[in-house]
Amino acid sequence: MREKLLALSDLDHACSYLLLEGPLPVRNMVGEYRLWDITETGGTFGIWRAAFDIADAQRDAAVDQITKLYASGWTNLKKILGA
Repeated sequence: MREKLLALSDLDHACSYLLLEGPLPVRNMVGEYRLWDITETGGTFGIWRAAFDIADAQRDAAVDQITKLYASGWTNLKKILGA
């Protein structure tokens, strides 16, 4: 995959990017994630989402593929952080 960084905020713990190349059957995909501190527990709440253009016939398969990709990303992040 090749992506272009669109925005990065240390203050907001947020990032957005444009997918330039990759195996996903989508066009104009903009992904973003953001993290929030959970002060009561010391944990973190995160959102990772994407918007993209795609033909209706490929929509369900692409959404499933991206959902699995993002779920795998969160799982790997938990392993790296030891959470």
